[in-house]
Amino acid sequence: MAQKITLTGMPKTEIRDCNTYLSFEMTEKGGPTAPKGIPFKSTSITYTVFVSKKQFKNVDIDLQGFKNTKLLVQGEPTLDAPIDVCPGEVGVICMQIQALPPKVDKPKKEEKQLEFLPNGTEAVIPLDKIVLEGAYQTSVPRLEKQEMVAQFIQKNGNIDKPILIDKETNILKDEFSRYFVARKMKLQTVPVCYA
Repeated sequence: MAQKITLTGMPKTEIRDCNTYLSFEMTEKGGPTAPKGIPFKSTSITYTVFVSKKQFKNVDIDLQGFKNTKLLVQGEPTLDAPIDVCPGEVGVICMQIQALPPKVDKPKKEEKQLEFLPNGTEAVIPLDKIVLEGAYQTSVPRLEKQEMVAQFIQKNGNIDKPILIDKETNILKDEFSRYFVARKMKLQTVPVCYA
């Protein structure tokens, strides 16, 4: 039965042209702990991947951003490659290679924020679009009021009442304490109603 190995991760070196094939290094780490009863744990190993030019041409990889591309490599291990072409600890003869799509993290705070919208909400807008004028630029709401709003945000992920703004100019008209605490707690978007 053939030995198989699967590597997932980003290349550690640029790709090298070796006439009929290409090569590069990848490093894989083992788990942080071994199964109970085994006195040692796995360590990171550097693999040299050998891939045919024909295979590599079929994969949509930009050579400029090669080191920033997450790859899935499936192949067979080899210990017979000479050290001058295999600087890694183990060689991998690539049978299949593909570029993995980048992982997109969705901001969890925004999702939670939209779960609760207070009564009277007419729109949800980015907090930084609200304009402060006059006394609002320098004043600070009473501490009791700030704490009350902060507790509500922690519990529900959003403010308890929409912020009153001018529809044309986005100038804050009322609910400054809610604006102040939302900014302090780094909310990205807030519910608003229009004057």
